[in-house]
Amino acid sequence: EPEDPDEEGMLRMSFMDHLEELRSRILSALGGLVAAFAICIFFTDSLWNGVRAPAAEALKQLGYPPDLAQLTPTEAFTVIWVRLPLLAGLFLASPWIIYQVWGFISPGLYKKERRLAVPFIFTTAGLFILGGAFAYFVAFRFGLVFLLGIGSNMGVKPVISLTEYFDLFVNVIL
Repeated sequence: EPEDPDEEGMLRMSFMDHLEELRSRILSALGGLVAAFAICIFFTDSLWNGVRAPAAEALKQLGYPPDLAQLTPTEAFTVIWVRLPLLAGLFLASPWIIYQVWGFISPGLYKKERRLAVPFIFTTAGLFILGGAFAYFVAFRFGLVFLLGIGSNMGVKPVISLTEYFDLFVNVIL
């Protein structure tokens, strides 16, 4: 059990107390991720339509059918029903996960450091969201039209696999 705070407001804990606190925080964060994943499973169709939209628009703009290709028997299941809801669940659960990380770190910070950390966390989160929105609504859409159109006047028809597209989507957005 942690002792009382010292004069600077820091708690003194034993090594085993730290490990138990870390274990507890990790399990809580994972519980939040599992709950968010379960919620996102119900919205997989809508989520996939949002992820697929830039490719469909780019392919239509270039005069091709707006379809992505499933190259292996398990590809659609893996990408659409596992990886997508897991990624969306991670975003949905991120406030809870950040709260758990903060709950573990904050007792080791001085009061002044805690006050400075809060604006830093909100600014970082806001800029991350703005960057992702810019990537989704601007950069990714123009980039796809460019990349898919490079070989179009040379008889190259784009065939995009679900896995390759989803990996590119995640890399650009993140």
